[in-house]
Amino acid sequence: MLLENPHSYRDPRTDGVMERALTRIRREEIFSHTGLQFMPINTLYQVLALREQNSPLLEMAETF
Repeated sequence: MLLENPHSYRDPRTDGVMERALTRIRREEIFSHTGLQFMPINTLYQVLALREQNSPLLEMAETF
């Protein structure tokens, strides 16, 4: 079941989230776990944006 309407990857919710994440954890560590390029549209930064906004969706979701 969908918990909310999807957002475009260009949605401003994630503006600056990648940069804030990189102040908390090193690029090398993120890359060693994900193997992905560093792009603000990555799911990691969308989930972090939800966390920063204290979104109830993270508690409601059973899976991603």
